[in-house]
Amino acid sequence: MAEDTSTSDAAGPQGFGTRIEHFAFDRASIDGWHDPEDKHRSWPVVYTLNNERQVYVGESMNALGRMHQHLDSGTKSGLRAVRIMVNDEFNKSACLDLESYLIRLFSGDGGLQVLNRNAGVVDANYFDRARYQKTFEEIFEQLREEGLFDKRIAQIENSDLFKLSPFKALNDDQAIAIEDIVEGLLEDLEAGQTSTAVIEGGPGTGKTIVAIYLLKLLTDIRERNDHDNPDAELLFSDFFVAGNAELLQGRRLGLVVPQQSLRASVQKVFAKTPGLSRKMVLSPRTSPMPRKRSTYSSSTRHIGSRSTDPRPTAPCSTGSERSTRHSPGTARTGSSSHRSTGSSARVATRCSSSTKARAFGRSTYRARCSVRYAPERSRRSGTTR
Repeated sequence: MAEDTSTSDAAGPQGFGTRIEHFAFDRASIDGWHDPEDKHRSWPVVYTLNNERQVYVGESMNALGRMHQHLDSGTKSGLRAVRIMVNDEFNKSACLDLESYLIRLFSGDGGLQVLNRNAGVVDANYFDRARYQKTFEEIFEQLREEGLFDKRIAQIENSDLFKLSPFKALNDDQAIAIEDIVEGLLEDLEAGQTSTAVIEGGPGTGKTIVAIYLLKLLTDIRERNDHDNPDAELLFSDFFVAGNAELLQGRRLGLVVPQQSLRASVQKVFAKTPGLSRKMVLSPRTSPMPRKRSTYSSSTRHIGSRSTDPRPTAPCSTGSERSTRHSPGTARTGSSSHRSTGSSARVATRCSSSTKARAFGRSTYRARCSVRYAPERSRRSGTTR
């Protein structure tokens, strides 16, 4: 016999009441769950699956079918409880927003390990978003009362786990930058070419966040799961295919962080994130990357993707790097050296050697941070600049 379902209410603004259906994550309980208005089969909802150590957050237009997919795949077999958030006025945009919101808060809270992958939720606006977000806060409080969160929102948002979390809702320009880097890296790996991508910008332009997000995204692409959120309409979903996973197999991924205090904070984040580990966060002294010439300043962060081949890679010469678009405060010259624009002036994705850099002019974000890619050939047009 199916376990009795329990329902709790997160009473939002008028007309925005949300009920949370709670039952065991097993076939009998799922088959025994019904909604009088058929919202268990044909309505946008957000749900959580959890046990005492882990949590997974998802959204779906068909919650009942999605629960059966999770059960059939076996990938969530260790999870024990289901909570489904049903609201008469939810739509797809609101559900994607709530899903991203809860993932970020779970990651920042640190009480449960978040099992989600990074497929790219953009911090996009939609009709009446502010009103929906008031309901999100009340849903959070209800989940906290049920024991899924340890801290309050203000405590979470002030923590390093939250600020450095790889589960970020990207703004449009950050998403474009990451898309360009991953697309270019995969194309070069497939073609057997070597390349270097560089993100530059002053303090506070989001380079560290982009670097952390990129490491998680590349790891998730490599460890892709066919059963993980197949109905998601997310920005980077197209990267999660078998061919890309094969291209990244045998590659070591790492983040080099010169500052000791920041490195320790990032290590804590990586230790709590599936697919990542503390060992992936390196100091310049322990990095396997070559230390030849002053290719990058002492404040450089590297995101490395290299094969298991022990041979070192040659550095990218700044003397031949150039950009077709720049902004105030960013070092963009053709000289043999670059001046650091802040304590975290550069982030680099580096899979091998190159002496030329390609500029993606449209990848400038927050007016100060942009992407360069190598070699000097337009990836989209195939022409030489």
